[in-house]
Amino acid sequence: MGQYKSLTITLTIAFLALATGCKKKNDPKQLLYNTWVIEQVEMDGGKAGQDAAMATNWITFTKDGVVTLTESSEVLEGTFTINETATSLTTDLGGSTDTFVVSGLTESSVTLSKGEEKMVLKAK
Repeated sequence: MGQYKSLTITLTIAFLALATGCKKKNDPKQLLYNTWVIEQVEMDGGKAGQDAAMATNWITFTKDGVVTLTESSEVLEGTFTINETATSLTTDLGGSTDTFVVSGLTESSVTLSKGEEKMVLKAK
C-alpha cells in the first residue's frame, strides 16, 4: 500500500509540473514580454510623426505590466494591460491611454495597430 501511495503522489506531482509548464509555453502574452525596436511606422501625423516614432530606440514590455519607451537618454515609463489572447493591448503612458490591436505576435516581431496607424516592432 505504501508503494501505491508513493507512486500516486509522484505521478500527481509530475502531472502538475507538466501542466504548469505547458500552460506557460502556450500563453501568447509571454511573447510580448520583451524589448522591441520600431522597424516600420504608418501614421497620420505625416513624416514628422513617423520620424519621431522611429527615433524611439526601443520599447520594453515587462511581465509586471510596465512599458518603457527609451529614446537616447530620455526614458518614459507607464503601464500596460494585454488581454488573455494577446490580441488587444492598452497602454497608459505619459498621461495618454491608447488601445492597440496586436497582430503577428511571434518571438521576433509584432504589429500594433490603432485605426489606420500601425507600428511594426522587431525583437531587440
